[in-house]
Amino acid sequence: MALRLRAGDQGMSRIPFTVYDFFAYLASGAVVVGAVDCLYGYQWLLQPNIGVVLAVFLVFAAYVAGHAVAHLSSLFLEQLFVDKLLKRPSRALMGEPTRCYIAWLFPGYYRALPESTQQRIWMQARGRGFSGSGEGLFLHVYAVAILLSNSKKPI
Repeated sequence: MALRLRAGDQGMSRIPFTVYDFFAYLASGAVVVGAVDCLYGYQWLLQPNIGVVLAVFLVFAAYVAGHAVAHLSSLFLEQLFVDKLLKRPSRALMGEPTRCYIAWLFPGYYRALPESTQQRIWMQARGRGFSGSGEGLFLHVYAVAILLSNSKKPI
């Protein structure tokens, strides 16, 4: 459930930030803050009475560290492991052959969408004047889905 704000007649757009996002950053950052606390012997977390200022600092530090963890995860998992080693799933979903020497390790990752679903996607994309494939097709379909879900029009 995303947070939504409304500002009078202008109607601010939806904030793409959820409570789940906040706690995900906070949880992974708390592990980093706890590790730093243990490794360097600061003992911030072992104090019998943590003051308000230290508590706010620790929560803020955990949140910022969580963002750093998320960006590093994105770099290593999405951009290096998926992009370079596994290849993007957008091509495999639409039935394009993939040349990956570890495809046997992740067979579900390389399973194409059913033929009828692929045909429906192509028909909708061509009807909107799009003729690309691969990641471009995925981004086009994703943008159309977001626009349709925001306008609440039937597909």
